[in-house]
Amino acid sequence: MFFVQPNPNGPSWAVQLNSPIELGIPLRFDGPQPNAFGLPKAEAEPFRAGSFVGALSEGGPVNCYTLKLTPHGNGTHTETALHILHDARDLSSIQLPAWMVCHVVSVALTTPRESSETYPVALSSSDRWVTRAGLEEAFSSRTTEFPNQALVVRTRPNSEKKCQANYSDGTGAFLSVEAMDWIREQGFRHVLVDFPSVDRQEDNGLLQNHRRFWRDNLEGTITELVYLSEEHPDGVYMLNLQVPRFCMDAAPSRPVLYPLHPNNA
Repeated sequence: MFFVQPNPNGPSWAVQLNSPIELGIPLRFDGPQPNAFGLPKAEAEPFRAGSFVGALSEGGPVNCYTLKLTPHGNGTHTETALHILHDARDLSSIQLPAWMVCHVVSVALTTPRESSETYPVALSSSDRWVTRAGLEEAFSSRTTEFPNQALVVRTRPNSEKKCQANYSDGTGAFLSVEAMDWIREQGFRHVLVDFPSVDRQEDNGLLQNHRRFWRDNLEGTITELVYLSEEHPDGVYMLNLQVPRFCMDAAPSRPVLYPLHPNNA
């Protein structure tokens, strides 16, 4: 346990290190896995060289597998601005804080026809999105003494089916332009969502929400395809965002939340 004091004139809070909450979806190379954009499934094959085989199940001395995956469509992953900008920094050079104050909000998905909010391509009756109005309502009861560093958007309906959902038919949710603008206005530098992309999967390559987020936030990150069960309420947590030092625009990641409690000592 350790303590944080988000406001110099306010109380301190205890971080419950013995109660981690995993947001990363386990990636099963030999079973069901989430998928988006029609990308190939993640694969794992034993390394072979001559008589050597890197699989205990095949009589090899050790397990030694070659992994093949595309982070943007194969489970929980974190992106930097290099995803859309040639001269941006890769994951290995982004300085992620070890601990970030993280707000969790739950938002009911709605259809575009239920809102006057916008997106820069024609939308269909099957689209489901997160709106600015939904975020504002979910965030209205927040504890204001905490800074806005990271945000987890949990969509409802919510179930474990998200951990192996195939979104390649374009059914994944996304943010309205106004919703992304609200996230930027609130000063969030790291955003995590439980759908494949903050943008609509088919948007003619515009990626408008990615571009808006990184417009003045080149050190920020977007993490997609997380999952947070209903047993954990909305509120404020501490986030440890674990990302390998890949010299790439994106990589599989492991976001972990830790509950906060008032320090009454």
